[in-house]
Amino acid sequence: MFLVSRRAIWLGMAALWLMALPAYAGAALPEGPRLAATAWSLRGASMSLVRTDPLGGSRETLFGRTLSRHIHYPVPLPLSAPSWSPDGRLLAFAAAVGERRTRFSASSRTKIFLVSAEGGEPWPVPATDGGLNPVLAPDGDAIAFSLERRRLRRNRHGTADVAYESESIWLASLDGGGRTQLTPWRNGLRQYPSSFSPDGSTLAATRQIGRAKDDAVAIGLAEGEATVLAHGALGPVYSPDGTEIALLKGHPRTRADESGRTTATVTDLFVIRADGSEPRRLTNTPKALEFYPSWDPSGDRLAYTRFGDPFTEAGILGLGGGIVEVNRDGTCSTKVLAAPRTVYAGAVWQPGPGRAAGPISC
Repeated sequence: MFLVSRRAIWLGMAALWLMALPAYAGAALPEGPRLAATAWSLRGASMSLVRTDPLGGSRETLFGRTLSRHIHYPVPLPLSAPSWSPDGRLLAFAAAVGERRTRFSASSRTKIFLVSAEGGEPWPVPATDGGLNPVLAPDGDAIAFSLERRRLRRNRHGTADVAYESESIWLASLDGGGRTQLTPWRNGLRQYPSSFSPDGSTLAATRQIGRAKDDAVAIGLAEGEATVLAHGALGPVYSPDGTEIALLKGHPRTRADESGRTTATVTDLFVIRADGSEPRRLTNTPKALEFYPSWDPSGDRLAYTRFGDPFTEAGILGLGGGIVEVNRDGTCSTKVLAAPRTVYAGAVWQPGPGRAAGPISC
């Protein structure tokens, strides 16, 4: 979620939803634990949502698009995370639906879509034009997402500087009832959602003000007030029972070479209590970037995305990384989804009875 929110990364219907929902409501779903993730294949220039069985190692494609000069939209955004409905029958994801060009820049036009857990063609969520970072609510009736505003100003060199930049969190009803703004627009203020508490009363999010470090925050939906869970942290995700939160903490790493000194931020996985207390470190990877933690339904293990060394081209692109699982105490780290020329990101566990993976044995 947080990588896409930085710049809505992209290289270079309500009626339909209501008609389609009953068709999926009674469909039988495969049993056992499942992870869904985005996959970006460099070999075939394709992008897809994939579902994988972390125990048996099987891999299925739910929805995909091949990138070419004639793109058939929507295309799932790379380096982003989907979100499951509470019954595990639908998956929400952010997708590019076209291109927006100005005099100084080009960016993707985006929207939130839903796709069945059994795959097929996706359909748009009403009132989510421009949406990023979707998070479906525990009641299955609403979705949180973020929107970006960015204005450029011409400088004396004939190019453009950023004059205004903000990202705010919104809530939309899945029945087509429109959307409401949860956090304000303000230049330099960026906020995006990552998880609802199990009871739906609180939304965990990442907040950045100006050039300050990210903070993991909890926003009470009734009053709209934010409480800081952890400073210098991002991507907070509630455990299934709501007692703990997984998040990432970043720290700068500097490398010196013949071209000078370069600084990049690497991240590690932590778990805290829901009130922000008792932090404990699960990973220690000084040469890797980790993001998008997701609890399995049992709360015994987490899946997350790991990229390689941010000082290398392969690491920046996500090559050589993959989806990793680890026990809630940090033991038995295991890579479960990786390929030489495919970038996997944003793995999320399918919820529902019988889908608990339990602890990893090692």
